[in-house]
Amino acid sequence: MRIGILTFHRSHNYGAYLQAFALAKSIELEIGGEIEIIDFNMKTADRLYKKTVIKKNNILSLVHNLKRYKMFQESLRMLPLSNLTMISDSCDQFIDMVKDRYDIIVVGSDEVWKLKRVRGFPNPYWLPGNLGCKKVSYAASSRSNFDKLSDEGKILLYKYINDFDYIGVRDKPTYTSVSRYVENNNKLNLNCDPTFNFDFNSNKENGKSILIKRFKVDINKKVIGIMSTDPTLYTEIRKTYGDRFEFVSLYNKIPYTKSVADLTPFDWVDVIAALDFLVTTYFHGMCFAMKSNVPFVLVECRTIDSKSLSKSYDLLSRVGLDNHFCMRNDEDIFKVLNKQINDYLIDESLVPQYDYIINEQRELSKSFFNRLRQMIKER
Repeated sequence: MRIGILTFHRSHNYGAYLQAFALAKSIELEIGGEIEIIDFNMKTADRLYKKTVIKKNNILSLVHNLKRYKMFQESLRMLPLSNLTMISDSCDQFIDMVKDRYDIIVVGSDEVWKLKRVRGFPNPYWLPGNLGCKKVSYAASSRSNFDKLSDEGKILLYKYINDFDYIGVRDKPTYTSVSRYVENNNKLNLNCDPTFNFDFNSNKENGKSILIKRFKVDINKKVIGIMSTDPTLYTEIRKTYGDRFEFVSLYNKIPYTKSVADLTPFDWVDVIAALDFLVTTYFHGMCFAMKSNVPFVLVECRTIDSKSLSKSYDLLSRVGLDNHFCMRNDEDIFKVLNKQINDYLIDESLVPQYDYIINEQRELSKSFFNRLRQMIKER
């Protein structure tokens, strides 16, 4: 049984890389067979990743971005990539690349079905055409309004969606959007992010060692990680707490925090586990904080009409952790942040216990693995 995975494995962020790794490994453990990530990327996305390296005028940020870019390129060798590689915006070229090569192609997870300018629609992540295999999705996310498509686009979307044997999505907004185009709702399922399915065996002691040796932090103080697209989050927290805590930035370089540009994805997992608190605007930062029982606050920085459209709020609301979420434009955002920091780091009246959430999330993957087993028997 050959199973190919189509996802955003070449995106230069920790979450995209680790969800790709986790999806491949969890299928291998649950199903077996020959599992590989289809080494495909679109030209539009490839150009965007390269542009992000030079988007800062500050020379220190440029050096930071270059180191990070090199690290992600080198980390690709840790993924089970196909021996064929392609960078193209053409659906036809993608079809030629994969046709009759796999028994099943899994598309997902991440925002593979988002209707946005970078990849456009249609694109290969909808698995258009005759690929000579079964098509399934796992934890695909969109958060897009499909009604904005042209009439022709809606017809194509309907055709693509109903060509899938199993449709797994990661959040309720995507579930609602996709359900309007699915003929058989029995195909449609809510999945967890693949990072919940795979045990990365995070090493807290290694994380502490990295914090000491590479970040040069004083671990006699509590360590707060900042993973944010908005540096003012740090400056506002610093105004309140001063030098009481150590602050480290874990992706974007935030001025006046300690950072390491070339932290590998697996070292990043260990560092998350060694933190005392995390402030993140990234979905997977939140996921790995929960996996390591590290208290956190998720700040939604994107411009959205309602928090119900946030993929992070969707997950937190479903597991009863709404109080760990805030919108960047909320008036009381720093009240939320300070309350969480006070409760977990100063008063220490709360102890994070997220294990039950991980177990609940893993239940959402069972329908996917069961369907794969059925498909194997049906061959």
